This record gives sequence, C-alpha cells and structure tokens, in this order.
Amino acid sequence: MKNYITACSKFIQWQVIDVCDLNIENPADWHSYLPVLEDFRCGVGLDQIGAYNIPLFIIGGEEIIPMPKVDFSNVVRDEYVLPVDMLYCFGRDAEQNPERLFKDDPYFAVGRLPITFGITIDNLSDYLDNCVSLLSAGIPSRGAVVTTAESWYEASEEMMRDIPAVTLSSARVPLNGNMISCPLLDTTNQSMYDNYVHELQKADVWVFNLHGSQQEGVSFFVGDSITSSAFPVAMQTSMLNNAHPVIFNTIACFGARYTGYQVSDSMLLSSFVKGTMLYCGAGHSAMYNPIQPGRAAMLMKYYMIYLHKGFPAGMALLKAKQDYYCDYHALDEDVTALITILEFNLFGCPILSMLPKMEFSYQPEAPHQAAKKSLATYRPKKATPLFNKQMKMLDLGMQVKYSLDKQLSSAQQKVEMEAKRYFHTENAKLEQVYRLSQNDSDTGYRFVYRCSPKSSAVEMFYMIECDNQGNILHVTGSI
Repeated sequence: MKNYITACSKFIQWQVIDVCDLNIENPADWHSYLPVLEDFRCGVGLDQIGAYNIPLFIIGGEEIIPMPKVDFSNVVRDEYVLPVDMLYCFGRDAEQNPERLFKDDPYFAVGRLPITFGITIDNLSDYLDNCVSLLSAGIPSRGAVVTTAESWYEASEEMMRDIPAVTLSSARVPLNGNMISCPLLDTTNQSMYDNYVHELQKADVWVFNLHGSQQEGVSFFVGDSITSSAFPVAMQTSMLNNAHPVIFNTIACFGARYTGYQVSDSMLLSSFVKGTMLYCGAGHSAMYNPIQPGRAAMLMKYYMIYLHKGFPAGMALLKAKQDYYCDYHALDEDVTALITILEFNLFGCPILSMLPKMEFSYQPEAPHQAAKKSLATYRPKKATPLFNKQMKMLDLGMQVKYSLDKQLSSAQQKVEMEAKRYFHTENAKLEQVYRLSQNDSDTGYRFVYRCSPKSSAVEMFYMIECDNQGNILHVTGSI
C-alpha cells in the first residue's frame, strides 16, 4: 500500500481514510459513509474550488464498505435491487433526485477493489504493485477480443465498431466477422476449450456479450442460438489459469457478482486474483432490447471509447453513463435507461488509464454534451401491480380488478401472440402484470415473463410494454 500511495503522489494528492478509525454509527448502511465523503471534500477545500471527478478508490467488499442499493422492485419486477457504487459519486440527495446522475458533474469517480473472503493480502499487494507500474505509463493494449451470443450479434457488432481488435483465427474458433460466436463455441469440448484460450491470449481487453446467472456454482457465461434452445458454455473461470486480460468488460447478467460467492464461483474475483486490473460488469440482470440493438451494449461501447481516448477508468465510466442516458432515455424509456447506467460498476483503481490509441478517431454523432444534458429528464411511468404469480401478495380488490378487466384480457392475448418471437424458449411463464400510467392517465400494461431454458442454468426475464389496445411498444430482456 505504501508503494502505491507513493507512486500516486507523484501526480495526484491522495488521502487515505481507514473506516476502522471512524465512529460510524451504522457501518452496514451505505448512507453512513456519505457524511465522511462530504467532510473530506469540505475539509481539504475541494468544495471551494469546484473540484469534480475526484478519484474515489474503495478497497474492500460489501462486508467492509457496503455498496449502495437501489430498489426497482415496484417499478420493473419483483426482487430487482441493484448494487450501485455510482451513488457515492453525487452526494446525499442523488437517491431522491435521479436527474443529478446524468445532469450534474459528479463529485467523485469511483472504483472498487472487491477484497472479500478468499482474497489474500498477497492478492491485494500484487494488485497494488501492478498499479504502480501502470499508473504513470498507462495500460498498453494489443487490442480487444469479443465473444457474443448469436441473438445479440448486431448489438455486439455496433458495440465493437471502431474499437481496436486483435485478429482471430477461424481455424481455432467459430467467427462471425471478427467476433467469436455462440452457439458454435462450446467449451465443454476440450479441444475447443484449448483453442478458445489460445485466442483469448492474443488480447489485453476481453469483452463478453453473453448470458450469466446468479445461481451458485454457475460462474461461467453461456451463449445462445436464435434457431434452437441451445445455451452452450463459453467463458469459464478456469480459463483464467491460462490467460487473463488487463481489462475485462462484460454485459452478462450477474457478470460482476461477488458478494456471498467463493473466489472460484465469481468471474470478477477470479479475474482479479489472476491479474486483471479493470473489470466492468453488472451485479444484477442487465437490460437489453431484442427489437433494437442497444442498452447495455451501447453503454459499454461509450465506456471503451473513453478508455481508448486515455480517460481514467472512473471518469470514463461516468462520462459513458451520462452520455448514454442523454442519448437514449427517450428511445429507451426513462426508467430502463436509468437502470442501465446504474447496474454497471467499475472494479479496480479509478485512475488507471489506457495508452491512447493515436489511430482511434471515433467522433460521436450525438449533440454536444451540454445540450444533451439540458434535454434529459427523468419521468418514469407509474407501475401499479395487477397480478403476481404469488396471488397472495396482492389484496382481494386487486385480484377482482384483474379478473374483470376485459381490456387487459384482450391486450394480454394480443401481446402473447406477438411476443413468442422474442422468447428463447416456449416455456415462458407470466410472472407479473402492471398497469402503467403517466400524468394521471392510464397508458397501457407491462407483462413480465420468466424463461428458463431446460438445457441451461440461466434464467431470463422479458418485460413487454403495450398500449391499452395491446400494441407492443417496448420489449426489455434480461441478459
């Protein structure tokens, strides 16, 4: 730790705060740490000079410094609570005023090193020593390699457009363009496993647009097929024993799970133990749109653009999130756009940066950032539950209203006829129904379906929004 702080002090002033020295009344509540950060800003005069994007490096897992939680259970679907370090960046009122997250300049740019059970002092020491060598020189990169599920090929193609990539061998791995494609990739086959690792070794940046799971023992990522129910295993944690990236980016559901998991059962923890320096992923189910490529893939694209321009990682992710929301919130619906920017967290030192690629000349086509911010709003629809598979969760009045709503019955039949083309499996089950309203007017319905492919441990959700007549307006899936 001392060598790390000394190296940092050559170009940035650090203040180390040991939470064990603080008299925090409720250390399990993340709100208790906001006054600490505010006291720090004011104590060193950063509030007086208008300093923003101050690097905040949290060293510790959930047991040491809790991740903020944002509950969307009454907005999207049951048990949808996101772990969100981004809330540490904006001060005390951002939780009640979401527009601050994409309109204001953040006080802090956060990254977390998830030191938890199974991570040793040697692992921490190795990580910080590697930081010392990269802080001043920057992270070099030979390029990226992306592995994509077949159904998200278009989204992956747009995500990686203009991102420097390594050249892969079609003799070793199945390719679609220059991307490794599932379901043809199946690493339960030993020969394909070995060939896949060989190709991964070529790149310093790994990108995964695959499925993940929260189920214990299912630490791997899987692909899919648009023509069958196949969900073959693609990326496995054991592969990190033979190859590891410097930068690991994943938009798989639960791709950054770690709290309550063994090191070997977490892609995030396994990566850090083997030498990964920056990891970006979601701690819950990530959003995607089966109709139009975007959402998580576009956010990841923005993040990689800023990294390749040489921005520090913490600032790169924050700017990517704000750009994404301002560009997509109207198309994406405000609430799902907000969820997309909240669900991804940065793990690793937030001041690490890549060596800028001089040939990287991506120019965003979107309006100027200030203009985008002025147009951005957060006006989510109100979602009133009408039906839950566990009907005992709703009162009798709601049950009667659901059973007598003829408009709902007609809309549901129309939606289910149209929706089959979005599902990966025929065994989709209706879980919840919400009545949507905005400005005191009923606007339509949201139907939540659960899909559990028989050949996979992955569980998926589809949230289909329609107008009052059952015309589908938005389809949101969990990866």
